Amino acid sequence: MYICTGTPNTEENVTETPSTWLLMDDRASHRSQILGVAERLGWPVTVKEVRYNRLAAFANVFLGKHLWHATPETKTSIALPWPDLVIAAGRRSAPVALAIKKQSPHTKLVHLMWPDSKAGAFDLIALPEHDDISRKGDNILRALGSPHRVMLANLNMEAARWHNSVGRLPRPWIALLIGGSARGAEYEDADFKTLAAYASAEAERLGGSLLITSSPRTGEKGEELIKTILTVPHIFHRWKPASDNPYMAFLGLADVIIVTGDSVSMCSEACATGKPVYIFMPPHLDKGKKNFRESLFALGAAKPHTYPIRLDWQPARLPDAAAEIAHAIRTGLFKFAE
Repeated sequence: MYICTGTPNTEENVTETPSTWLLMDDRASHRSQILGVAERLGWPVTVKEVRYNRLAAFANVFLGKHLWHATPETKTSIALPWPDLVIAAGRRSAPVALAIKKQSPHTKLVHLMWPDSKAGAFDLIALPEHDDISRKGDNILRALGSPHRVMLANLNMEAARWHNSVGRLPRPWIALLIGGSARGAEYEDADFKTLAAYASAEAERLGGSLLITSSPRTGEKGEELIKTILTVPHIFHRWKPASDNPYMAFLGLADVIIVTGDSVSMCSEACATGKPVYIFMPPHLDKGKKNFRESLFALGAAKPHTYPIRLDWQPARLPDAAAEIAHAIRTGLFKFAE
């Protein structure tokens, strides 16, 4: 990604590539979604690292258009020259975007996921189709799944970096992408054990191996429970902050993918590869994001893990949400022809 330091254009006369800020917080899924849209746009960008203090726990109706919940370093970085476009994701970044708009009315605001703020203040809000269907408006774009960075070039580059580490393992290579507990949807010990037993049994049946990555929500206990059940050759990357994560490499290298259904982002990324995808979801948590998973099954982009893995199954490819959002920005917000 490149850094744009030019003078912002006015709303009435955008003749050059719009200057763009990406508001990036510490959540991996937010960063991936924002970068996915930015990469589809192909415009120079400036990354603004946004960090929060304890006031971020307050509702956005209280924070409004202020930077009260931002750290001093963040407040210092949010300054002139103002950009033509801001792309942000998640509830906490919405007041930051609105504070920029307050200072720079010409700036276009694009928000990924529901901002939990006054929707009319944003120029474009991108929501997954399974989100609350009562949310409507001319500035709302809906797509099946989340925007992501899964493009052939990215997958091939990361796969090449990790191929030597994986090449010794027997094929087929089965990527196992593990999420975990979320608010109101807590994984039990038995869920992690069942997941590991299922993945091991399928890999053993096929004579293959597992390429495993965990996530921040898996937790050390979940990782240990999975580790104790594994019975086949594998690589297990345990998530750590700032580690060299092979997640994208495993997506690129895998012959088939098993992903936990608690994460819309991970399911979207898995289905974007065009490879066979099997979604694992504990029965007692099945209601969480159920509409989204059922849409994937109906499209033929994935199957429940209750189906035995088939290597010859050719799934439907998930529509590219990031490309749809980038198209709406180029042609809708800035009137560029395509």
